[in-house]
Amino acid sequence: MRGARLSRRLQPTHVVFVSALTTALFGNAARASAADWPQLQGNPARTGRTADVVAPPYRLKWAWMGAGKTQTTLPLSGGSAITIAGRAQPVIAAGRVFIGTLDGTAHGISASTGQTLWSASIPGGTVATAAVNGTVVVFVTIRGAVHAFDTATGTPVWTYDTGYTITGAPCIDSNRVYVANHRGDVVALDAASGAQLWKQRVPAPVHGEIAADASSVYVPAENMFVYALSATAGSVTAQHRVAGQSFADTNPVVFNGKLWVTSAPGVAKGSENSFETVLGGVTSLAQEETVIGAFLNGDTASGGADASVDWRHYFALNLPSLTEPFVILAGPSEGTGHAPDSMVVDNLNRVLAYFKTKFPALTKPNGSVFGTAYSIDVAAVDQSTGRRIPINNGKLANNWPWETDNLYHMSVAGSYLWLHQRFRGTQQINLSNSTPRLVQANMTIEDGGNFASADVVYLSGSDVARPSTSQPNTDGWMSVAISGTQIFISEPFGIVAIGQ
Repeated sequence: MRGARLSRRLQPTHVVFVSALTTALFGNAARASAADWPQLQGNPARTGRTADVVAPPYRLKWAWMGAGKTQTTLPLSGGSAITIAGRAQPVIAAGRVFIGTLDGTAHGISASTGQTLWSASIPGGTVATAAVNGTVVVFVTIRGAVHAFDTATGTPVWTYDTGYTITGAPCIDSNRVYVANHRGDVVALDAASGAQLWKQRVPAPVHGEIAADASSVYVPAENMFVYALSATAGSVTAQHRVAGQSFADTNPVVFNGKLWVTSAPGVAKGSENSFETVLGGVTSLAQEETVIGAFLNGDTASGGADASVDWRHYFALNLPSLTEPFVILAGPSEGTGHAPDSMVVDNLNRVLAYFKTKFPALTKPNGSVFGTAYSIDVAAVDQSTGRRIPINNGKLANNWPWETDNLYHMSVAGSYLWLHQRFRGTQQINLSNSTPRLVQANMTIEDGGNFASADVVYLSGSDVARPSTSQPNTDGWMSVAISGTQIFISEPFGIVAIGQ
Protein backbone atom coordinates (compact mmCIF):
# COMPACT_ATOMS: atom_id res chain seq x y z
CA MET A 1 0.00 0.00 0.00
CA ARG A 2 2.09 2.85 -1.27
CA GLY A 3 -0.36 5.34 0.23
CA ALA A 4 1.07 4.45 3.63
CA ARG A 5 4.25 6.20 2.56
CA LEU A 6 2.65 9.55 1.80
CA SER A 7 4.64 12.25 3.58
CA ARG A 8 2.81 14.35 6.14
CA ARG A 9 4.01 17.73 7.36
CA LEU A 10 3.75 18.05 11.13
CA GLN A 11 5.12 20.57 13.56
CA PRO A 12 8.22 19.17 15.28
CA THR A 13 7.74 18.88 19.02
CA HIS A 14 11.10 17.20 19.68
CA VAL A 15 11.49 15.57 23.08
CA VAL A 16 8.11 15.45 24.77
CA PHE A 17 8.99 13.70 28.04
CA VAL A 18 11.73 11.60 29.55
CA SER A 19 11.64 8.95 32.24
CA ALA A 20 14.46 9.82 34.62
CA LEU A 21 14.31 6.37 36.17
CA THR A 22 14.79 4.63 32.81
CA THR A 23 17.58 7.02 31.95
CA ALA A 24 19.37 6.13 35.16
CA LEU A 25 18.96 2.41 34.59
CA PHE A 26 19.78 2.44 30.91
CA GLY A 27 23.52 2.90 31.30
CA ASN A 28 23.71 -0.27 33.41
CA ALA A 29 21.64 -2.41 31.06
CA ALA A 30 23.24 -5.65 29.95
CA ARG A 31 24.28 -6.06 26.34
CA ALA A 32 21.95 -8.03 24.08
CA SER A 33 22.44 -11.76 24.43
CA ALA A 34 23.46 -13.94 21.49
CA ALA A 35 19.86 -15.15 21.19
CA ASP A 36 18.39 -11.67 20.79
CA TRP A 37 17.21 -10.24 17.47
CA PRO A 38 16.81 -6.65 18.65
CA GLN A 39 16.33 -4.75 15.39
CA LEU A 40 15.76 -5.11 11.67
CA GLN A 41 17.77 -8.07 10.35
CA GLY A 42 19.20 -8.59 13.80
CA ASN A 43 21.73 -5.76 14.12
CA PRO A 44 22.63 -2.26 12.91
CA ALA A 45 24.68 -3.75 10.05
CA ARG A 46 21.48 -5.54 8.82
CA THR A 47 23.39 -8.78 8.14
CA GLY A 48 20.30 -10.91 8.85
CA ARG A 49 22.14 -13.76 10.55
CA THR A 50 22.47 -15.45 13.91
CA ALA A 51 24.46 -18.40 15.21
CA ASP A 52 21.31 -19.76 16.85
CA VAL A 53 19.98 -22.93 15.21
CA VAL A 54 16.30 -23.78 14.97
CA ALA A 55 16.42 -27.35 13.68
CA PRO A 56 13.48 -29.41 12.40
CA PRO A 57 10.94 -30.83 12.97
CA TYR A 58 8.70 -27.79 13.50
CA ARG A 59 5.34 -27.06 15.06
CA LEU A 60 3.26 -24.04 15.95
CA LYS A 61 4.26 -22.66 19.33
CA TRP A 62 1.77 -19.81 19.33
CA ALA A 63 0.00 -17.29 17.12
CA TRP A 64 -0.55 -13.82 18.57
CA MET A 65 -3.46 -12.09 16.84
CA GLY A 66 -3.67 -8.91 18.86
CA ALA A 67 -3.90 -8.10 22.56
CA GLY A 68 -6.01 -10.69 24.33
CA LYS A 69 -5.93 -13.27 21.53
CA THR A 70 -3.24 -15.95 21.42
CA GLN A 71 -3.75 -19.40 19.87
CA THR A 72 -1.59 -22.47 20.35
CA THR A 73 -3.42 -24.92 18.08
CA LEU A 74 -4.24 -25.15 14.39
CA PRO A 75 -6.17 -24.27 12.35
CA LEU A 76 -6.23 -20.61 13.26
CA SER A 77 -9.71 -19.30 13.89
CA GLY A 78 -11.49 -15.99 13.72
CA GLY A 79 -9.98 -12.66 12.82
CA SER A 80 -7.67 -10.06 14.23
CA ALA A 81 -8.36 -6.56 15.47
CA ILE A 82 -4.97 -5.33 14.25
CA THR A 83 -2.97 -5.16 11.00
CA ILE A 84 0.79 -5.51 10.72
CA ALA A 85 2.57 -3.97 7.74
CA GLY A 86 4.55 -6.15 5.37
CA ARG A 87 7.93 -4.62 6.27
CA ALA A 88 7.43 -4.83 10.05
CA GLN A 89 9.68 -7.64 11.26
CA PRO A 90 9.29 -8.87 14.85
CA VAL A 91 12.21 -8.00 17.12
CA ILE A 92 13.18 -10.05 20.16
CA ALA A 93 15.12 -9.12 23.29
CA ALA A 94 15.29 -10.60 26.80
CA GLY A 95 12.48 -13.05 26.14
CA ARG A 96 10.09 -10.47 24.72
CA VAL A 97 8.81 -9.90 21.19
CA PHE A 98 8.00 -6.36 20.04
CA ILE A 99 5.80 -5.30 17.13
CA GLY A 100 3.96 -2.17 16.04
CA THR A 101 0.74 -2.05 14.03
CA LEU A 102 -0.90 0.07 11.37
CA ASP A 103 -3.65 0.75 13.89
CA GLY A 104 -1.46 2.89 16.12
CA THR A 105 -0.49 0.37 18.79
CA ALA A 106 2.80 -1.05 20.02
CA HIS A 107 3.01 -4.37 21.84
CA GLY A 108 5.33 -6.36 24.04
CA ILE A 109 4.70 -10.12 23.87
CA SER A 110 6.13 -13.08 25.79
CA ALA A 111 8.44 -14.99 23.44
CA SER A 112 7.72 -18.28 25.23
CA THR A 113 3.91 -18.10 25.54
CA GLY A 114 2.72 -15.47 23.06
CA GLN A 115 0.78 -13.67 25.79
CA THR A 116 0.51 -9.89 25.60
CA LEU A 117 2.69 -8.27 28.25
CA TRP A 118 1.75 -4.69 27.45
CA SER A 119 0.25 -2.46 24.78
CA ALA A 120 0.84 1.24 24.16
CA SER A 121 -0.27 3.96 21.76
CA ILE A 122 1.79 5.11 18.77
CA PRO A 123 -0.61 7.56 17.04
CA GLY A 124 -0.65 7.23 13.26
CA GLY A 125 0.63 3.66 13.30
CA THR A 126 3.78 2.20 11.82
CA VAL A 127 4.88 0.30 8.72
CA ALA A 128 8.38 -0.31 10.11
CA THR A 129 10.29 -2.65 12.39
CA ALA A 130 11.00 -1.58 15.98
CA ALA A 131 14.45 -1.56 17.64
CA VAL A 132 15.62 -2.41 21.16
CA ASN A 133 18.53 -1.01 23.14
CA GLY A 134 18.84 -2.22 26.71
CA THR A 135 15.57 -1.47 28.51
CA VAL A 136 14.17 0.77 25.77
CA VAL A 137 12.24 -0.26 22.66
CA VAL A 138 11.81 2.34 19.90
CA PHE A 139 9.01 2.60 17.31
CA VAL A 140 8.64 5.07 14.42
CA THR A 141 5.34 6.18 12.90
CA ILE A 142 3.80 7.23 9.61
CA ARG A 143 3.26 10.66 11.20
CA GLY A 144 7.00 11.03 11.75
CA ALA A 145 7.24 10.52 15.49
CA VAL A 146 9.72 8.33 17.35
CA HIS A 147 8.33 6.68 20.50
CA ALA A 148 10.41 4.90 23.16
CA PHE A 149 8.93 2.59 25.80
CA ASP A 150 10.25 0.56 28.70
CA THR A 151 10.66 -2.98 27.38
CA ALA A 152 9.28 -4.63 30.54
CA THR A 153 6.25 -2.46 31.24
CA GLY A 154 5.45 -0.44 28.12
CA THR A 155 5.76 2.75 30.14
CA PRO A 156 6.51 5.71 27.81
CA VAL A 157 10.11 6.86 28.15
CA TRP A 158 10.44 9.61 25.53
CA THR A 159 8.97 10.87 22.25
CA TYR A 160 10.62 12.85 19.47
CA ASP A 161 8.75 14.23 16.44
CA THR A 162 10.71 14.54 13.19
CA GLY A 163 7.81 16.25 11.43
CA TYR A 164 7.60 13.99 8.37
CA THR A 165 6.62 10.42 7.55
CA ILE A 166 9.02 7.63 8.55
CA THR A 167 8.79 4.29 6.72
CA GLY A 168 12.22 2.84 7.52
CA ALA A 169 13.14 1.13 10.77
CA PRO A 170 15.14 2.91 13.46
CA CYS A 171 18.76 1.79 13.56
CA ILE A 172 20.54 1.66 16.92
CA ASP A 173 24.30 1.53 17.42
CA SER A 174 26.50 2.72 20.28
CA ASN A 175 23.46 3.97 22.26
CA ARG A 176 22.45 6.21 19.35
CA VAL A 177 19.09 5.87 17.62
CA TYR A 178 19.21 6.84 13.94
CA VAL A 179 16.02 7.61 12.00
CA ALA A 180 15.43 9.10 8.55
CA ASN A 181 12.21 10.55 7.15
CA HIS A 182 10.49 11.51 3.91
CA ARG A 183 11.84 15.04 4.06
CA GLY A 184 15.39 13.70 4.01
CA ASP A 185 16.09 14.50 7.65
CA VAL A 186 18.47 12.06 9.32
CA VAL A 187 18.43 12.40 13.10
CA ALA A 188 20.61 10.85 15.81
CA LEU A 189 18.98 10.58 19.23
CA ASP A 190 20.35 9.50 22.58
CA ALA A 191 18.76 6.09 23.16
CA ALA A 192 18.24 6.66 26.89
CA SER A 193 16.82 10.18 26.89
CA GLY A 194 15.66 10.90 23.33
CA ALA A 195 17.80 14.03 23.24
CA GLN A 196 18.82 15.12 19.75
CA LEU A 197 22.52 14.54 19.20
CA TRP A 198 22.59 15.83 15.65
CA LYS A 199 20.38 16.38 12.61
CA GLN A 200 21.40 16.34 8.95
CA ARG A 201 19.30 16.74 5.83
CA VAL A 202 20.15 14.78 2.69
CA PRO A 203 18.86 16.12 -0.66
CA ALA A 204 15.98 13.64 -1.10
CA PRO A 205 13.40 11.67 0.90
CA VAL A 206 14.43 8.45 2.61
CA HIS A 207 11.82 5.75 2.03
CA GLY A 208 13.81 2.56 2.66
CA GLU A 209 16.08 1.28 5.39
CA ILE A 210 19.32 2.63 6.81
CA ALA A 211 22.28 0.83 8.42
CA ALA A 212 25.15 1.78 10.69
CA ASP A 213 28.52 0.84 12.14
CA ALA A 214 30.67 2.48 14.79
CA SER A 215 31.88 5.23 12.45
CA SER A 216 28.94 6.00 10.16
CA VAL A 217 25.25 5.76 9.41
CA TYR A 218 24.49 4.78 5.81
CA VAL A 219 21.48 6.40 4.16
CA PRO A 220 20.13 5.44 0.71
CA ALA A 221 17.94 8.37 -0.46
CA GLU A 222 15.37 8.60 -3.23
CA ASN A 223 17.64 10.61 -5.54
CA MET A 224 19.45 7.23 -5.74
CA PHE A 225 22.47 8.52 -3.86
CA VAL A 226 23.84 6.58 -0.92
CA TYR A 227 25.21 8.84 1.82
CA ALA A 228 27.63 8.08 4.64
CA LEU A 229 27.14 10.36 7.64
CA SER A 230 29.50 10.66 10.58
CA ALA A 231 28.05 8.71 13.51
CA THR A 232 29.16 11.32 16.01
CA ALA A 233 28.67 14.58 14.09
CA GLY A 234 26.17 13.84 11.29
CA SER A 235 28.32 15.43 8.60
CA VAL A 236 28.24 13.83 5.14
CA THR A 237 31.57 12.07 4.68
CA ALA A 238 30.93 10.28 1.36
CA GLN A 239 28.26 9.82 -1.28
CA HIS A 240 27.73 7.70 -4.38
CA ARG A 241 24.93 7.39 -6.94
CA VAL A 242 23.67 3.96 -8.01
CA ALA A 243 21.16 2.82 -10.62
CA GLY A 244 17.51 2.23 -9.85
CA GLN A 245 14.26 4.05 -9.19
CA SER A 246 13.83 3.59 -5.41
CA PHE A 247 15.26 2.09 -2.24
CA ALA A 248 11.81 1.48 -0.76
CA ASP A 249 11.40 -2.02 0.70
CA THR A 250 15.16 -2.69 0.62
CA ASN A 251 17.91 -2.62 3.23
CA PRO A 252 21.66 -2.05 2.90
CA VAL A 253 24.11 -4.43 4.61
CA VAL A 254 27.42 -3.45 6.22
CA PHE A 255 29.93 -6.27 5.96
CA ASN A 256 33.64 -6.88 5.43
CA GLY A 257 34.62 -3.34 4.49
CA LYS A 258 31.75 -2.80 2.06
CA LEU A 259 28.20 -1.53 2.00
CA TRP A 260 25.99 -3.98 0.10
CA VAL A 261 23.07 -2.08 -1.41
CA THR A 262 19.88 -3.22 -3.14
CA SER A 263 17.65 -0.98 -5.24
CA ALA A 264 14.51 -1.41 -7.31
CA PRO A 265 15.62 -1.31 -10.97
CA GLY A 266 14.16 1.15 -13.46
CA VAL A 267 12.06 -1.56 -15.05
CA ALA A 268 10.58 -4.20 -12.80
CA LYS A 269 7.16 -5.59 -13.70
CA GLY A 270 7.52 -8.54 -16.05
CA SER A 271 11.30 -8.51 -15.72
CA GLU A 272 11.46 -12.30 -15.39
CA ASN A 273 11.57 -12.41 -19.21
CA SER A 274 14.16 -9.69 -19.62
CA PHE A 275 17.16 -11.67 -20.87
CA GLU A 276 15.86 -15.18 -21.59
CA THR A 277 17.11 -15.21 -25.20
CA VAL A 278 20.56 -14.01 -24.17
CA LEU A 279 21.01 -16.83 -21.66
CA GLY A 280 19.87 -19.43 -24.17
CA GLY A 281 23.09 -19.38 -26.14
CA VAL A 282 25.62 -19.64 -23.32
CA THR A 283 27.46 -22.89 -22.57
CA SER A 284 29.34 -22.14 -19.35
CA LEU A 285 29.04 -20.07 -16.19
CA ALA A 286 31.99 -17.93 -17.29
CA GLN A 287 30.30 -17.16 -20.61
CA GLU A 288 27.02 -16.47 -18.82
CA GLU A 289 28.68 -13.92 -16.57
CA THR A 290 30.26 -12.24 -19.61
CA VAL A 291 26.82 -11.94 -21.22
CA ILE A 292 25.24 -10.66 -18.00
CA GLY A 293 28.05 -8.11 -17.71
CA ALA A 294 27.26 -6.86 -21.21
CA PHE A 295 23.54 -6.78 -20.33
CA LEU A 296 24.19 -4.67 -17.22
CA ASN A 297 26.59 -2.35 -19.07
CA GLY A 298 24.05 -1.51 -21.79
CA ASP A 299 25.90 -3.41 -24.53
CA THR A 300 23.01 -4.37 -26.81
CA ALA A 301 25.33 -6.15 -29.25
CA SER A 302 26.49 -8.72 -26.68
CA GLY A 303 23.87 -8.35 -23.96
CA GLY A 304 20.65 -8.32 -25.96
CA ALA A 305 18.18 -5.67 -27.04
CA ASP A 306 17.07 -4.95 -23.45
CA ALA A 307 20.60 -4.36 -22.17
CA SER A 308 20.86 -1.31 -19.90
CA VAL A 309 22.74 -0.11 -16.84
CA ASP A 310 19.28 0.52 -15.38
CA TRP A 311 18.94 -3.23 -14.71
CA ARG A 312 21.63 -3.08 -12.02
CA HIS A 313 20.09 -3.60 -8.59
CA TYR A 314 22.84 -5.09 -6.39
CA PHE A 315 25.82 -2.87 -5.50
CA ALA A 316 29.00 -3.16 -3.44
CA LEU A 317 30.45 0.13 -2.20
CA ASN A 318 33.85 0.39 -0.55
CA LEU A 319 33.96 1.81 2.97
CA PRO A 320 34.55 4.55 3.90
CA SER A 321 34.72 6.15 0.44
CA LEU A 322 31.54 4.59 -1.06
CA THR A 323 33.37 4.05 -4.33
CA GLU A 324 32.06 1.20 -6.48
CA PRO A 325 34.88 -1.29 -7.21
CA PHE A 326 32.96 -3.66 -9.50
CA VAL A 327 29.58 -4.58 -10.93
CA ILE A 328 27.76 -7.43 -9.22
CA LEU A 329 26.90 -9.74 -12.11
CA ALA A 330 23.26 -10.41 -11.29
CA GLY A 331 20.47 -9.71 -13.74
CA PRO A 332 16.87 -9.09 -12.64
CA SER A 333 15.22 -11.99 -10.84
CA GLU A 334 12.02 -10.52 -9.38
CA GLY A 335 9.21 -9.74 -11.79
CA THR A 336 6.19 -8.64 -9.79
CA GLY A 337 6.98 -4.94 -9.73
CA HIS A 338 8.21 -4.69 -6.16
CA ALA A 339 11.81 -4.34 -5.09
CA PRO A 340 14.27 -7.23 -5.34
CA ASP A 341 15.00 -9.04 -2.09
CA SER A 342 18.01 -7.66 -0.24
CA MET A 343 21.29 -9.48 0.30
CA VAL A 344 22.11 -11.36 3.50
CA VAL A 345 25.28 -12.68 5.17
CA ASP A 346 25.58 -16.32 6.25
CA ASN A 347 27.66 -17.84 9.03
CA LEU A 348 30.47 -18.74 6.64
CA ASN A 349 30.80 -14.99 5.96
CA ARG A 350 29.34 -15.26 2.47
CA VAL A 351 27.17 -12.46 1.06
CA LEU A 352 24.17 -14.23 -0.49
CA ALA A 353 22.07 -12.91 -3.36
CA TYR A 354 19.69 -14.12 -6.08
CA PHE A 355 21.03 -14.92 -9.55
CA LYS A 356 18.97 -15.81 -12.60
CA THR A 357 21.02 -18.49 -14.31
CA LYS A 358 21.30 -21.39 -16.70
CA PHE A 359 23.68 -23.06 -14.22
CA PRO A 360 22.03 -23.35 -10.79
CA ALA A 361 23.99 -25.06 -8.00
CA LEU A 362 21.74 -24.75 -4.92
CA THR A 363 18.05 -24.31 -5.70
CA LYS A 364 16.09 -25.54 -8.74
CA PRO A 365 16.85 -27.11 -12.13
CA ASN A 366 16.20 -25.19 -15.35
CA GLY A 367 12.62 -25.09 -16.51
CA SER A 368 11.11 -25.82 -13.10
CA VAL A 369 10.83 -22.20 -11.94
CA PHE A 370 7.62 -20.37 -12.80
CA GLY A 371 8.28 -17.34 -15.02
CA THR A 372 11.56 -18.42 -16.61
CA ALA A 373 13.00 -21.24 -18.71
CA TYR A 374 16.02 -21.22 -16.43
CA SER A 375 16.53 -21.00 -12.67
CA ILE A 376 16.76 -18.47 -9.87
CA ASP A 377 19.70 -19.57 -7.76
CA VAL A 378 20.96 -18.34 -4.41
CA ALA A 379 24.73 -17.95 -4.53
CA ALA A 380 27.52 -16.03 -2.84
CA VAL A 381 28.92 -12.82 -4.26
CA ASP A 382 32.68 -12.79 -4.69
CA GLN A 383 33.60 -9.93 -2.37
CA SER A 384 36.61 -8.95 -4.48
CA THR A 385 35.17 -9.13 -7.99
CA GLY A 386 31.35 -9.20 -7.85
CA ARG A 387 31.26 -12.51 -9.67
CA ARG A 388 29.19 -15.46 -8.53
CA ILE A 389 30.44 -18.18 -6.20
CA PRO A 390 27.98 -21.10 -6.50
CA ILE A 391 26.96 -23.00 -3.37
CA ASN A 392 27.45 -26.52 -4.65
CA ASN A 393 26.75 -29.47 -2.35
CA GLY A 394 26.55 -31.95 -5.21
CA LYS A 395 22.77 -31.72 -5.56
CA LEU A 396 19.98 -29.18 -6.01
CA ALA A 397 17.57 -28.51 -3.18
CA ASN A 398 14.68 -28.56 -5.69
CA ASN A 399 12.65 -26.65 -3.14
CA TRP A 400 9.03 -25.80 -3.84
CA PRO A 401 7.47 -23.40 -4.60
CA TRP A 402 10.08 -21.34 -6.45
CA GLU A 403 8.81 -18.57 -8.72
CA THR A 404 10.47 -15.61 -10.33
CA ASP A 405 7.48 -13.45 -9.44
CA ASN A 406 7.37 -14.57 -5.79
CA LEU A 407 10.84 -14.76 -4.30
CA TYR A 408 11.63 -14.59 -0.60
CA HIS A 409 13.38 -12.36 1.88
CA MET A 410 16.31 -14.14 3.48
CA SER A 411 17.74 -14.61 6.95
CA VAL A 412 20.26 -17.15 8.26
CA ALA A 413 20.36 -19.22 11.46
CA GLY A 414 23.32 -21.56 11.82
CA SER A 415 23.60 -23.39 8.49
CA TYR A 416 19.94 -22.84 7.60
CA LEU A 417 18.85 -20.28 5.03
CA TRP A 418 15.36 -19.12 5.98
CA LEU A 419 13.12 -17.78 3.20
CA HIS A 420 9.82 -15.99 3.79
CA GLN A 421 7.11 -14.12 1.95
CA ARG A 422 3.50 -13.52 2.87
CA PHE A 423 1.93 -15.20 -0.17
CA ARG A 424 3.84 -18.51 -0.40
CA GLY A 425 4.88 -18.79 3.24
CA THR A 426 8.16 -19.92 4.77
CA GLN A 427 10.75 -22.44 3.68
CA GLN A 428 14.37 -23.22 4.43
CA ILE A 429 17.41 -24.69 2.73
CA ASN A 430 20.26 -26.28 4.63
CA LEU A 431 23.27 -24.53 3.12
CA SER A 432 25.60 -27.38 4.08
CA ASN A 433 23.75 -30.19 2.25
CA SER A 434 21.02 -28.54 0.09
CA THR A 435 18.17 -30.19 2.02
CA PRO A 436 14.96 -28.17 1.56
CA ARG A 437 11.95 -27.94 3.86
CA LEU A 438 8.54 -26.31 3.49
CA VAL A 439 8.00 -24.96 7.00
CA GLN A 440 4.87 -22.80 6.87
CA ALA A 441 1.99 -22.16 4.49
CA ASN A 442 -1.21 -20.15 4.72
CA MET A 443 -3.56 -22.96 3.71
CA THR A 444 -3.55 -26.53 2.41
CA ILE A 445 -4.39 -25.68 -1.21
CA GLU A 446 -3.77 -22.18 -2.55
CA ASP A 447 -3.47 -20.76 -6.05
CA GLY A 448 -3.41 -24.29 -7.46
CA GLY A 449 -0.56 -25.46 -5.23
CA ASN A 450 -0.69 -28.18 -2.57
CA PHE A 451 0.99 -27.09 0.67
CA ALA A 452 -0.16 -30.00 2.85
CA SER A 453 3.45 -31.09 3.42
CA ALA A 454 4.33 -27.89 5.31
CA ASP A 455 5.05 -28.33 9.02
CA VAL A 456 2.65 -25.53 9.95
CA VAL A 457 -0.43 -24.75 7.85
CA TYR A 458 -2.61 -21.97 9.23
CA LEU A 459 -5.88 -23.06 7.62
CA SER A 460 -7.22 -26.34 6.22
CA GLY A 461 -8.90 -26.28 2.83
CA SER A 462 -8.55 -24.82 -0.63
CA ASP A 463 -8.14 -21.06 -1.12
CA VAL A 464 -10.07 -20.35 2.06
CA ALA A 465 -10.31 -16.87 3.53
CA ARG A 466 -7.26 -15.91 5.56
CA PRO A 467 -7.72 -14.47 9.06
CA SER A 468 -9.29 -11.05 8.70
CA THR A 469 -7.47 -7.90 9.73
CA SER A 470 -8.57 -4.46 10.85
CA GLN A 471 -7.66 -2.81 7.54
CA PRO A 472 -6.14 -3.66 4.13
CA ASN A 473 -2.67 -5.16 4.11
CA THR A 474 0.40 -3.32 2.89
CA ASP A 475 2.70 -4.39 0.09
CA GLY A 476 5.98 -6.17 0.77
CA TRP A 477 7.29 -8.69 3.28
CA MET A 478 10.26 -9.27 5.52
CA SER A 479 12.33 -12.30 6.47
CA VAL A 480 11.72 -14.26 9.64
CA ALA A 481 13.40 -13.26 12.88
CA ILE A 482 15.24 -15.96 14.81
CA SER A 483 15.92 -16.12 18.53
CA GLY A 484 16.98 -19.12 20.57
CA THR A 485 15.01 -22.14 19.38
CA GLN A 486 12.15 -20.31 17.66
CA ILE A 487 11.50 -18.38 14.47
CA PHE A 488 9.07 -15.46 14.52
CA ILE A 489 6.98 -14.58 11.48
CA SER A 490 5.17 -11.30 10.85
CA GLU A 491 1.76 -11.82 9.24
CA PRO A 492 -0.92 -9.23 8.45
CA PHE A 493 -3.03 -10.62 11.33
CA GLY A 494 -0.29 -11.01 13.94
CA ILE A 495 2.94 -12.76 14.95
CA VAL A 496 3.51 -16.51 14.63
CA ALA A 497 6.17 -18.41 16.58
CA ILE A 498 7.39 -21.76 15.24
CA GLY A 499 9.87 -24.14 16.86
CA GLN A 500 10.42 -27.74 17.85
